[in-house]
Amino acid sequence: MLCSTLMAYGPDAHAVAEHVETEYPQPISVYGASKLAVEALMHAFAAQYGVDGVALRFTHVYGPGRTTECFVGEMLTAAAEGRACHIP
Repeated sequence: MLCSTLMAYGPDAHAVAEHVETEYPQPISVYGASKLAVEALMHAFAAQYGVDGVALRFTHVYGPGRTTECFVGEMLTAAAEGRACHIP
C-alpha cells in the first residue's frame, strides 16, 4: 500500500466533490508530481514481480495529537479494533 495524495490529480477544473481512479492526473506542483511518479513506480514493481499494489490518495493527514475529526484516525482505530469503518 502506498500513501499518495489528492494533489496527484491537479486542479479541480470541474469543481467536483469526488474523483475517480480513471481520471487522467495532471499535477501542478512538484509534490503532486512526485506522488504520481511514486505511484507509477509502485505499479511497475507490482507488474514486474506479480504482486498487488494500491495507492490511496488521501485528502487529509493524521498524526499524533490531532484533535479534529479525521477519517484516517477513525480508519486506524477501526483496524486496531478489528471492525469495518465508513470512509466518506
